[in-house]
Amino acid sequence: MTLLHESLNLNVMLQHHLRYNHYPPHPPIMIPVAEEAIRLAREAQTLSETWGSGVWDSEIWDQKIDLPQHVEMKNGRKTMTVREAFETFRLEDFLDEY
Repeated sequence: MTLLHESLNLNVMLQHHLRYNHYPPHPPIMIPVAEEAIRLAREAQTLSETWGSGVWDSEIWDQKIDLPQHVEMKNGRKTMTVREAFETFRLEDFLDEY
């Protein structure tokens, strides 16, 4: 599978996941945030497999992801940490899939 196909498949899966597995559904504008969180977590997962540290202990979880224009957290922040994205969008299964 090419990187383009993997990216398209992830996008389609996230569209479905954010729309049908949450109530209320998350808007499609949040897909890039979820994609970035998954990308960073996979990077941490690869590093942990290479260096032997735990993926959930990685500093990657505190890295901030910019939110789309006109979107902000309840506290007014315009960023979301990778950890917050995983908790909010329930993205854990997207790590196990690859």
